[in-house]
Amino acid sequence: MAEQKESNEELVSNLANQLRVFISYARADASDFAEYLAVALKYAGFDAYLDRHNIAKAEDWEARLGDLIAKSDTIIFIITPQSVNSTRCDWEIKRTVAMSKRLVPVQWIPAPEANVPVELKRILMT
Repeated sequence: MAEQKESNEELVSNLANQLRVFISYARADASDFAEYLAVALKYAGFDAYLDRHNIAKAEDWEARLGDLIAKSDTIIFIITPQSVNSTRCDWEIKRTVAMSKRLVPVQWIPAPEANVPVELKRILMT
């Protein structure tokens, strides 16, 4: 039993070291949670990115976000009322889907279902 637990922990550790994760969120209502999630993912061994840490002032945000998404294996989208209504977050979802990247929605603050982007509804409903 102890060998199995050790083997599982090693597998998770190896997988985590290989995965780059970009976190998409709305600053207005998920900034603190996104920070917490990024720290937790890094602690678990994932290579986690937030736009706030990885985009310089006056840098072309769209080009930089596109680059961060392209270099990531997984994009975590934090669902909140603000994120599902954000044009920037919508752009990030569409870019993620266009690049055929893994998209993982995480609901932080419930948002009206009618406002949740169709790309996320497909994932949430399966």
